[in-house]
Amino acid sequence: MRRARRKATMLVVIALCATALAGWYGQRYWRIAADEQVTAALAVKPEAEAKLGKSIVGDPNRYFASYRYIDASGREHAGRQSISRDLYEALSQGDVPLKVHYSRTSPDVSVLDLETTRWVSLLLAGLAALMWVAAILRLVRS
Repeated sequence: MRRARRKATMLVVIALCATALAGWYGQRYWRIAADEQVTAALAVKPEAEAKLGKSIVGDPNRYFASYRYIDASGREHAGRQSISRDLYEALSQGDVPLKVHYSRTSPDVSVLDLETTRWVSLLLAGLAALMWVAAILRLVRS
């Protein structure tokens, strides 16, 4: 009985975290999609950081792009986003023109890839829903 409650509590914690992340990515996506503005990135700096822990399989690094852009009002903003290894390598080899998607009403909210932001929020929302269902079923059974 006690063990079942502990598992249910863990599922609730995971569900809460997934819900919070889905909400964060979702609001970010909708803030940009509601009044999207697109502009060219002024400067892009690719960065590679070693992942924490051992990497037995796969790439031992995470890749990011730091970028600057000017909004429709003429103000400069900066952002940083994780990117794929392919894009990192392309950016490291030369000029790859990147578009920045940002919110006209909140120009500090920006992304390089709006579709990825949408998919991440949907996947996290699906994970959160599954965790909530699992937690409720575990609580009902105990």
